[in-house]
Amino acid sequence: MFRVVWNYDRQWIGSVEDLVGLASESLPHAKGLLDGLPLSGLPEPVFRRSSSALRARLLATARRSPTSPIHDLAGYHHAFFADLAAAREAARRVAATPGVRWVDVEARPSPCFMRVQRHAVAVGVVAAPGQPTPDFRPLQGYLERSPGGIGAVAAWPLKGGRGAGITLVDVEYGWNFEHEDLREGSAGVIFGPLHDDDHGTAVLGILSADPNRRGVTGIAPSAVAAAASADVDASQKWNAADAIYEASRRLHPGDVILLEMHSPGPGAQPNDPTQAGYIAVEFWDDNFDAIRDAGRNGIVVVEAAGNGNADLDSPAYQGKFDRAYRDSLAILVGAGASALDALPRSRLWFSNYGSRLDVQGWGEDVVTCGGRQEASYHDLHDGGCAARCYTRTFGGTSSATPIVAGAVACLQGALIAAGRDPLSSTDMRSLLVETGSAQGGNTAERIGPLPDLAAALRLLRLA
Repeated sequence: MFRVVWNYDRQWIGSVEDLVGLASESLPHAKGLLDGLPLSGLPEPVFRRSSSALRARLLATARRSPTSPIHDLAGYHHAFFADLAAAREAARRVAATPGVRWVDVEARPSPCFMRVQRHAVAVGVVAAPGQPTPDFRPLQGYLERSPGGIGAVAAWPLKGGRGAGITLVDVEYGWNFEHEDLREGSAGVIFGPLHDDDHGTAVLGILSADPNRRGVTGIAPSAVAAAASADVDASQKWNAADAIYEASRRLHPGDVILLEMHSPGPGAQPNDPTQAGYIAVEFWDDNFDAIRDAGRNGIVVVEAAGNGNADLDSPAYQGKFDRAYRDSLAILVGAGASALDALPRSRLWFSNYGSRLDVQGWGEDVVTCGGRQEASYHDLHDGGCAARCYTRTFGGTSSATPIVAGAVACLQGALIAAGRDPLSSTDMRSLLVETGSAQGGNTAERIGPLPDLAAALRLLRLA
């Protein structure tokens, strides 16, 4: 399925300061703009709250951040098409309409998972089905001190250093909250429908798996783990921007949203199993504005850069990853080689790269919770049911991003426990870059350093 998304300017929707509801019959798409095209449902606003509510929040945020320009979320609309040719024709018609600021076509975002098996993670004895789950904590090298890991073990002894007081929200498509390692401190799905999926389960395992001497241990096990679904319903329609926006409205300054999706960029082929040309979702303006709105309200957004092996500084991306042109405020994460690699912290071949990337996480060899939908998700341990499965080959920017998000939660938790304000997105990403373990390999293809929590805590005078 394909989505055509566009944004009206003030010619059609009036001023933000008006705080009025928009009459749908006054908008061009209601006057036959898309007649004759095979629509999958009628065009509708991207953000489902009333225009009055959207604009009231924007104005309140603008008073707190007067230097940041306002983009009117009430102007975003979209329509879905099963056929790419029809979607492109719809985009052409919309673009030719006076009063339309921006229009684009987006294929359905997918989880940015890459199964990478280049190194043998030492397993030892794995219990058979029906036996107690072993403790796989010794296999989680990304928890260890720098430069091999992010130094989560250095943060844990500190008050708040396990993420206490912080809520982490994973935005994607599905999770198994019945997994044996995800039952403590879980808030479940706070927005959208719940689907069972191995991918989201693995992500939450990295973030907040229970520290119970069984299975794995999360980077921020004292944080509250929650989820927001980018799915609209069972029809394969999606709305990542609204999921981001609604999640941020339920959070407080210092909390964390992570984006575990990427989409085919310009020239990429939808459903390409190589993921070539897949890029970060902030390329599309509605996603960008939802991310930036969260950041302006004190939420730290940690976003996957994508697995497209793409230089995000390329002219093909229209300068949308150039902070001199625009800044979503998110921390953009690339995939680096693990400590088991001959070139640790070097860019893995599939990871996107460029000046926009801030930091990296392990993009391979990640041990975490799993499931039974795909064999790779129980290649470490198959406990006989999805709730007792674990993987040793979780990878891609899908594994890198929650590693960074977990690090952010530990730092924010330690700050709050010390009676200090949490860091903004921009201050947090500057801290992680300044104190991280330097990228290895070809640094001209930038993915940034690996976070080092011990060094960050020292700079914050919390260690």
